[in-house]
Amino acid sequence: MSRFVTKVAAGTAVFALAAAPGVAGAQGATTVDDKTGPVSYANIAAVEVGPAGQSGGGTVVSETQKSPSRPGSSQLAQDQRKAVPNTDGERESMGSNYSVTFGRFDAAASPYPEGVASKDHAVIATLRDTTVPTASAESNYAFQDFTRGGTPLNQTVLAFQGAKSAVECPSNTAATAATTASKLWIRDDKDALAPVDLPAGGGEISKKGLKLGPAIVEHREHADVPDMAKTTSDVVINPVTKFDQLLRQKEWRSGDTTAVAGWHVRIVTHVVVKPPAPQEGQRTPATGSAQPGTRNGTATTEPGAGQENGETAATPSAQPAVAEEPKKYDVKTDIVLGGVSCSLPNGFSPVAPGSAGGGGVPEKIPAGYTTADAVVAQPESTSGSLPLGIGLLGGGAVLGAAALVVGRRRKAVAEARVTE
Repeated sequence: MSRFVTKVAAGTAVFALAAAPGVAGAQGATTVDDKTGPVSYANIAAVEVGPAGQSGGGTVVSETQKSPSRPGSSQLAQDQRKAVPNTDGERESMGSNYSVTFGRFDAAASPYPEGVASKDHAVIATLRDTTVPTASAESNYAFQDFTRGGTPLNQTVLAFQGAKSAVECPSNTAATAATTASKLWIRDDKDALAPVDLPAGGGEISKKGLKLGPAIVEHREHADVPDMAKTTSDVVINPVTKFDQLLRQKEWRSGDTTAVAGWHVRIVTHVVVKPPAPQEGQRTPATGSAQPGTRNGTATTEPGAGQENGETAATPSAQPAVAEEPKKYDVKTDIVLGGVSCSLPNGFSPVAPGSAGGGGVPEKIPAGYTTADAVVAQPESTSGSLPLGIGLLGGGAVLGAAALVVGRRRKAVAEARVTE
């Protein structure tokens, strides 16, 4: 098992949120302040497709569990979510080629290597009776490319067994984060699903030249079809170490002290486009086939044409075949598995066990997604708030542009569509 654990020292995870005056008052005896108090979040999976400047693509964030304002826990239901994407809207956002599956599965159609048992996922955000926030996400994960065809296992490109991310924020100087897993498999050079060592000490592992196509293709109206014999992908896997690496809804906030965990998978697909089929009679660089009015690449004339005073017209020479460079472009896919965080305001002190009471009501942030044509997310009851796509990554300047600039001007939200 690989285990990556960090301890957030004082001042090392400070974000742009001012400490609320009177922290003890913000916590209260039985509740915590929803805007500045201790809080935690847990998410099973989120996917972002398409760097800036490309048409198509978007971001899908599954339901996020939020710690209650009173001591208690929020947990993702087993039957609520088993894959990303999960709806037609989510598939429109990130494409229908890829899928991240988790939780229980039919043993007869397992996407995992032999020996991986079906098991429930566990995605929980908790406020303890001391007002200390914690969060964890534990599951097996299979990342699949449906264009590979065949069985579910043949469609799997990489798989985690026993992946777990966990955070705990007992004080401003003792917040901890851990990202672990039992096993990891990735397709090797021979396209076999092979075990690999997990990254150690917060590092990364990478694989280049995988036989993996893109999540989306450019120009949805006139798709540039990838030449899968020449298209390859590079994959990098590493633990999440910064809040801005999380793919999240805008309500998912940080604090003056914040700990984060999860697995980050980045896929960069180098797409080589199939050349268009030549029109009938058109010369192609590869074959030198004849244009209309030519024979074996040499111009022909009608009998007697160009012949005057007994002279014979010169025959034009054949045009040399010129190799055309195939069109190429890259598609970037970012996946966060088991993204979790916990946060505290400055000056936080836990209360005595049990003194904060209980009865916390489970809370969640609904799933949401962005598409090339619209920004879609929050329920209409959250009127006045920014749509998910605009605040999706909060302060995430690094990934924010990729989520929002997808080659088309997005229209305003006309209707809220939410995965419940």
